[in-house]
Amino acid sequence: MKRSFRLTGLFHSQYTIRVKYDNKKKLKAGIFYDDNLEIKLQMRNKIGYYIGFGLASALMALSLQEFYLYLFDKLPIPQSLTVTLFGAVTGGILGALFAGMDGFFSGSNFLFRTGVRLGLIIGLAGGAISFFVVDQITSFNLLTEDNFYVLQLVLISRWVVIALSIGLAIGFRDKNQLVTTRSIGAGLIAGVLGGLSISIVSQFIQMPSIARGVGLIVLGVAFTVSLYRFSFLGRKVWLKVLNGKLEGLEIELTKEILIFGTQDNDDINLQDYQDVQQSHAKLIRYFENYSLVDNDPFCQTFVNFRGIKEQFLKNGDILKIGTALFQYCTVE
Repeated sequence: MKRSFRLTGLFHSQYTIRVKYDNKKKLKAGIFYDDNLEIKLQMRNKIGYYIGFGLASALMALSLQEFYLYLFDKLPIPQSLTVTLFGAVTGGILGALFAGMDGFFSGSNFLFRTGVRLGLIIGLAGGAISFFVVDQITSFNLLTEDNFYVLQLVLISRWVVIALSIGLAIGFRDKNQLVTTRSIGAGLIAGVLGGLSISIVSQFIQMPSIARGVGLIVLGVAFTVSLYRFSFLGRKVWLKVLNGKLEGLEIELTKEILIFGTQDNDDINLQDYQDVQQSHAKLIRYFENYSLVDNDPFCQTFVNFRGIKEQFLKNGDILKIGTALFQYCTVE
């Protein structure tokens, strides 16, 4: 006998779960299970959320840019300093937003704070340096109108440097070479597209704010979408969240040890789920796969709905931590 039902949640992911069973048993999560478990997952595309985040980030950065220009317009500040600070503000805000994005989506306060801090510092430095250098090149007329295309490439390079700086910050946040490579690649694409958009629009519309707005929107959306697309490259092991607030989230496993719990610094924060303790359970890497280890004295850790103390995981296993459900996935 088989029964099918659906789960939906935060990311509007949709799952169809078919369970073959002989004797029905029911858990708090409302899932029927048995010794024979057959699960099929169908997920809607989450790219829309990344587009939305990139768009919102771009609009926020544009608002701060315009406020900065309004504030400093009438102050007796050298142009080179104004331009440098403008680049710093732009890089800092974009870096904080994009490097904190994964923490925002996953609900991890620790990951969010770390990303915001590194993104702010490295993005600010990248923006300040790139805008200062380009301003010096243009101020001393090192490039004339005869070098129009070269000049446009130099101007575009400012945005490329900012985007690459943010990609570097994301890599530092995760301390992982593969993540660094992906995020720098996403930054390169976003920086080129964003800078190119500003250059093209400025040739037709003599309003710098509109050109900057279009460029920031292109850069923001390109960055977040590229990060999402690149996240599949080289991915070997990850978890899919199947229920609750984080439903639909895919968590790539790259560390040697990952902690499930309710503390801010836990790698997978489950404070919005019931029956989860501090440092409730942990994943330990063994070669290319992981083992799940229970740290909870009340035995609220399950693999395929059987209570465990430690269990080596295989592709397709269902993990239950308190009331949170995950599917363990590997590249076969």
